[in-house]
Amino acid sequence: MIRYWVPESPRWLIRMGRHEEARKSLAWALMVDPKEIALPAIVPEAETMAWRELFKYPPGVAIGCLTGLTQTGGVGLGLWMATLFVLVLGVSPAEAAFLMIWFNVAAILGRIFATCIIEPLGRRGSGILMCSAAALTVVIAGQMPNVYIGGTSMFFIMCLVQNFFGSGNYSIVGPYMAEVWPARLRASGMGLGYGVGQIPARLSAPSRARADRRFVRPSSLPRRRSTPSDPPLCTSPSGGPSVR
Repeated sequence: MIRYWVPESPRWLIRMGRHEEARKSLAWALMVDPKEIALPAIVPEAETMAWRELFKYPPGVAIGCLTGLTQTGGVGLGLWMATLFVLVLGVSPAEAAFLMIWFNVAAILGRIFATCIIEPLGRRGSGILMCSAAALTVVIAGQMPNVYIGGTSMFFIMCLVQNFFGSGNYSIVGPYMAEVWPARLRASGMGLGYGVGQIPARLSAPSRARADRRFVRPSSLPRRRSTPSDPPLCTSPSGGPSVR
C-alpha cells in the first residue's frame, strides 16, 4: 500500500534525472500544484557528520537515550503478555495467541489516537496523559486477576486499555527522539536513542524465556476445550475462563 501511495524521494528522482516525477513528488507532499515547484538542476551533496558529533550535545544524548529506554517496559510487557494470559486466565497457548490479536489491535488504535491529540494538547500534555493512563491501567489490571463482569475478564480488558495508551505513547516519544537534535544530526541521534533502548530489552529476553519454561509447564495448561456455545472469556465449570 505504501509503495503505491507514497511517491519516491524527490532528491533521488533528481539524481536519476527524473525531474518531472520529482516535481510531482514535492507537490504531493506540499499539497500544491506541481507547476508551482521550481527544482534545482543539481542536488547539492548531503552534509556528512561523524557519529562523535552527537556527544557534543550532552542534553540530547541524555534525553534521547532515556526516552529510548522506555522501550524496555513495552517490549517486556509485550513478550510476557501471552504468558500472563495463560497463567492468569487459564487459557491454552493457542487461545492466548488469539487474545494477542486484540492486544495488538488496541496498540494500533492507541497510536492513531495519540497522533490525533498531539496537536491540541502538545507533545508534553499528550505524553503525560498517555503515560499516566498506561500506568494506572496496568496497576488496575494487577488488582483484578479474578474479576469477571458479564463473563468478561477485567484483567484482559485492562490489558487492552493499557496497551492502547502504553503503545500509543510511542507515536509521541518516537519522533521526540529525533526532534531534540539539530537537523543535521536527527537521523543519527534517533538511531542512538533507539539503539540504547533496545539493549536492555534484548538482554532481558533470555530471562523471560527461562521464566516461561519455569511457570508454564505442559502439565499446568488447561485441558478443557471450548464448545461452540461458550461465549468469549466465559467462566468454565472448573472456575477457569475459556476463550473461543
